[in-house]
Amino acid sequence: MANQIMAADKSRLKRQLGTLSKADMLAVEDAIRVQLGISN
Repeated sequence: MANQIMAADKSRLKRQLGTLSKADMLAVEDAIRVQLGISN
């Protein structure tokens, strides 16, 4: 559902739901770059 990327205000995030490993975070960042057409 990467076509539904949107910003969220920090004040709406009441609690942390979980954490991502460094590898998973890099994969998320890469997917966002692809969807936004941004190259490394």
